[in-house]
Amino acid sequence: MGSDDIEKKRKLECQKLRESRKQSKRASRNFNEIPRILILTEGLSEKIYFEKIKNILGLQTLEVEKSAYTDSVGIIKEAISISKAEEKIGNEFNYIFCIFDLDTVKNKEYLEVISRYKPKYTRIIPIYSFPCIEIWFILHYEVCTKPFDSTGKKSIGDTAKDYIRNNFEPDYNETNKEIIEIFATSYKQAAHNSSKLAQSQQAVESNNPITTIHQLIYLLERIHKRSSKYIFEKSIEEFIESKI
Repeated sequence: MGSDDIEKKRKLECQKLRESRKQSKRASRNFNEIPRILILTEGLSEKIYFEKIKNILGLQTLEVEKSAYTDSVGIIKEAISISKAEEKIGNEFNYIFCIFDLDTVKNKEYLEVISRYKPKYTRIIPIYSFPCIEIWFILHYEVCTKPFDSTGKKSIGDTAKDYIRNNFEPDYNETNKEIIEIFATSYKQAAHNSSKLAQSQQAVESNNPITTIHQLIYLLERIHKRSSKYIFEKSIEEFIESKI
């Protein structure tokens, strides 16, 4: 056997060994293993918020990144690209949560993109807010069932931001880290209010306003408490998607 053949054989054996180690690692996973999670956000305010949540709950396996995109399809495609890259090196995310606003989402193309991707290990899950992330921030103070609409030159998202400034935090804006981190300290109240809002909105067949962020919060809390299987449970997604 020539030296070239010996080198090829050695490389093949090393490759098989690496793959064997990856498969062993993957086979050992179970529902009680702390999941590796990426939260991919549309905007900076969401990134600030969930980085604070990570700090509050002490979640070492949680990563938070702002997407390079602001549209739903772009964010989902970036999540798929990240998922593939991490799978190649055997360091898969269990979940990639894509947080984006629904006020500018006009069709379900992003769902088609998700359905075409068949990952072995990573679940890619959209987290919705209608009209925008500000409804989640409002829920830190009250259960708001008031529908939001565009007025004059202001978009529907602008009216939600104005609601926060007029009723709770006059200095709020999407980059005000101090205020957004204050929101995060009362995340439990927001999750409680969000759950109540989701129930009431389904009863009246309305998605304005609504959010699914509380479901993500409940998963992160379970991880923090090490209290149960770490499975993200969908409940109102189909209802919200039916309104798009």
